[in-house]
Amino acid sequence: MNQHASNQTQDDQPQENAQPKRAPSKNSLTIWTKRIIGLIWYINIISFIAWPVVVLVVGMNIPEAVEDRHTDINVLLGYQIYPEVMTDTTQPSISGGGNMLLNNTYGYAAWYYAGAVPTIMSMFVLTGLYQLRKIFASLAAGHAFTQEIPQRIKKFGFVLIAWSIIIPFVQYFVGAAVLSDIQFKVPDVELSAAFDLYPGFFVSGLAIIVLSRVFQEAKTIHDEQALTI
Repeated sequence: MNQHASNQTQDDQPQENAQPKRAPSKNSLTIWTKRIIGLIWYINIISFIAWPVVVLVVGMNIPEAVEDRHTDINVLLGYQIYPEVMTDTTQPSISGGGNMLLNNTYGYAAWYYAGAVPTIMSMFVLTGLYQLRKIFASLAAGHAFTQEIPQRIKKFGFVLIAWSIIIPFVQYFVGAAVLSDIQFKVPDVELSAAFDLYPGFFVSGLAIIVLSRVFQEAKTIHDEQALTI
């Protein structure tokens, strides 16, 4: 009787000591970051689709007669303000540049030119957000050491570099096209096309590309350790 009880106790012992395997823990911050990026992604998609429709609808309602137009244009421009009394050597009293809202202009094509800039910018934003979504989706799923992550980090860096190079030229040529269309004439004020440089984007892009190589090295080390084990 005692021997049977002892055997039963020994048989039950492994079952008592056995512990269920835990699923790998997931970083809640990574998951929430992924959700926030996804939300921003969808908002930008809606804006990317809706904005050209708004530009087209408003543009179709601009009067054909030049004197009846009151088009508001928002565009990057440089400006110089001169004193009332000028000579051949007069320097501007105030100069600078930035995004300007020009109210009640005679522009028609200028409306479409200015409206194209946010659309082009949105293309870069959506491309960058797409890469970030994929990166954080992999991290949230626990796949930190995959070939996909360093590749997408590198692509995100190239997006930033492309923005820093292409967008200034887009803004400059759009500004020049807008000025040639709106017939802006104000005494003592001169407007000109302007460059808005993005050195931070360029440097950040280079740093992110270097970071992608670090992730690539980490993946290589992880794979070698997995083979050793």
